[in-house]
Amino acid sequence: MDLLETNLRLLHAVLWLLLISMILAILVIGKDFLIPFTFAIFIWFLVNILAETFSAFSIAGRTVPKWLAYLLSIVTITIVVRGLILLISRNVTQVIRAAPLYQKNLTLLFNNLLEKAGLEDRQLVTQFITDLDIGGIITTMASNMANLAGNMVLIIIYLIFIFLEQRFFMRKIERVLQNGVSHDQLLKVIKSIDEDIRVYIGVKTFTSLLTAGISYLIMSYVNLDFAEFWALLIFVLNFIPSIGSIVATLLPCLQSLVQFETLTPFLVIFFAIGATQVLVGNILDPNLMGQRLNISPLVIVLSLLLWAVLWGVPGMFLGVPLMVMLIIVLYNFEDTRWVAQMLSKDGKMRM
Repeated sequence: MDLLETNLRLLHAVLWLLLISMILAILVIGKDFLIPFTFAIFIWFLVNILAETFSAFSIAGRTVPKWLAYLLSIVTITIVVRGLILLISRNVTQVIRAAPLYQKNLTLLFNNLLEKAGLEDRQLVTQFITDLDIGGIITTMASNMANLAGNMVLIIIYLIFIFLEQRFFMRKIERVLQNGVSHDQLLKVIKSIDEDIRVYIGVKTFTSLLTAGISYLIMSYVNLDFAEFWALLIFVLNFIPSIGSIVATLLPCLQSLVQFETLTPFLVIFFAIGATQVLVGNILDPNLMGQRLNISPLVIVLSLLLWAVLWGVPGMFLGVPLMVMLIIVLYNFEDTRWVAQMLSKDGKMRM
């Protein structure tokens, strides 16, 4: 009997290993189709969240019709995406043009710092800064963004089919579960998962926009170059907890060091944007989100590495939101709740 149980457990482990390997293989092989589909899912959630917001408004005692709320949501997101594409293309060209000057200033800055620190052997550090191709890095980022923009047609096609299927989602699930013992309980879990994911995406989008907006005002105040571009990057990076906010603060700080001759703009940007990140990330975000984003920093790092290997740069931005959504799903099922708690920061989760 013990031997049979051991063999069954071994078979169970092998099956799980095969399943995980197959999923990873599908993610790698089908990334050209899955990345646009994932973005389409996020946009679909955003459209629904905006539609609910528009539906809450009333004009002359009458609420906004559902069809109009969805139309307004789609128009809003289309305008925003169009504006972001124009902003990126304009700013990236200017950053690439200014990159050699910034690289020269960065080399001088490090040389001065090393000289003041009394280090005589500065060749290794100087060579690293000299070999650092800032223009190449920006070009690579721009290329990834251009690829995403080029996938907009595929994303729109996915969105059309998702919206055509939307009104049948719950009907299909109800019919599948019609004869099930836990029909009501499972429907409740599915609706809870949907609500939790909508809250996460809605709140995270709002707080990221707020942080990016305040940061843009701060950077404009000190006349930092490409303030719009850095604000957009701050918005995107704020979807990555902890690490994203640190990187989002350091990048414009580095820009200020190579742009200005004094440290005043650097100090203003460092402390003002840093304070904004702390206030929004540690006070506003948890109050609006609850424990939905109570994710372990180690899990964040591993998610970034895993998705970067699987999907490259887009994976780095999508990895953590996907991990949070997975934790939400796992938490809502009793049998997998322990996995969600292990992936959380301190095991305490409240949905």
